[in-house]
Amino acid sequence: MRKVELLLISLEYIEAHLRDDIRTEDVATACYCSKSTLEKMFRCVNRISVHDYIVRRRMMQAARLLAACPERTILDIALEYGYSTHESFARVQAGMEL
Repeated sequence: MRKVELLLISLEYIEAHLRDDIRTEDVATACYCSKSTLEKMFRCVNRISVHDYIVRRRMMQAARLLAACPERTILDIALEYGYSTHESFARVQAGMEL
C-alpha cells in the first residue's frame, strides 16, 4: 500500500471514530499495517503523532460545537468527546501547542 493510501485510510478511520475511544493500534489495524509504520508515515507527513492528531481533532470539533451550541455545557461536550471531567478536557486544551 502506498503512503498516500495509508494516510487517507488512517484519516478516514480517525474521522469516523473521533468520538470513540481509539488508539494508535486501532488505526494501524484498520490500515492493515504495524503501529510503527503508521507512526513513521504520520510523523513524516503531519509532523505529529497519531495520538496528538486525534487529540487535536477532538479539540477542534469540541470548539466548533461550543461555538455553534453555546447553550451546551463544557462538561457535556467534554463527555461527548471522551473526557471524564471538564478538568481533564481543560488540561488537554491547556497543554496543546498552538
